[in-house]
Amino acid sequence: MKRSRQGFSLVELMLVVVLSALFISSITALSLAVSGVGYQIEQTGEIVENAQYLTRLLKRELSLVGFLGASRPAASSGAKRSDICAELSKMPIEQALLYPVDGIDDVAEGTRICDGELISPESDVLVLRRGLLPSQGNTEQVTDWQQIIYYLSADKSFKRKRIIKGSSKRSVPLAEGVEDFQLEYGIGNPNLQGVQIKFVGLPRDEQEWSQLVAIRFHLLLSSTSASSGGGSGKTYYYAKKSKQLYADKQYDLFTGISQLNNLAPKVVELDSAM
Repeated sequence: MKRSRQGFSLVELMLVVVLSALFISSITALSLAVSGVGYQIEQTGEIVENAQYLTRLLKRELSLVGFLGASRPAASSGAKRSDICAELSKMPIEQALLYPVDGIDDVAEGTRICDGELISPESDVLVLRRGLLPSQGNTEQVTDWQQIIYYLSADKSFKRKRIIKGSSKRSVPLAEGVEDFQLEYGIGNPNLQGVQIKFVGLPRDEQEWSQLVAIRFHLLLSSTSASSGGGSGKTYYYAKKSKQLYADKQYDLFTGISQLNNLAPKVVELDSAM
């Protein structure tokens, strides 16, 4: 009796190999795509987290700027703006804080902050000044002050430098991956009806500084690591300027605005230990 023999032909074996290769290739491509999407989501989350933190911080600091206790002296005519690194503690607090908000517009290349660190060229510098309460129960007389400087260092790190009671503190990094920091100063014009605020790059004179009512800030953020995607990049428009960035990283622009409510007499609770 003859036994039947069955097997696979060469064509069938080659077909199985090809199908298996296509299946493995598809699974690999799908895995890479899922991994790439997950990486992009992680980068986006990093940018949004930094934006939320910096936006809340700047709005809070701007809401406290200019605090001088229960009374606020009138600015003297012709008062000059102090250098942002000056030892204001040598002045009476009323004179030191005549300009509660100050700044530098479009920093020139090679400009350094008070301790010598390079500032990112063409970025802005924000200077905030306010009085500090010696004790929680003392709201009548403020004798101490602090000056806070926010700037973008040359290595794209957003930093804060405090000068408290005339003593300069070391700069503290707040967030990495900040591509640009721009400010617009809102000038209130009591002679206009309807929309009474115009935004400028920097107040031109003493009158405009005295009419300052709001600050609008722009943060152009990037991921701290390279992006897995390609593309030709994108152009961002903000603060009357444009900036073109290539798709080597993920980028996003965030804008915030804060009204300067504390320039009039107001009592607030401050934490001088921060």
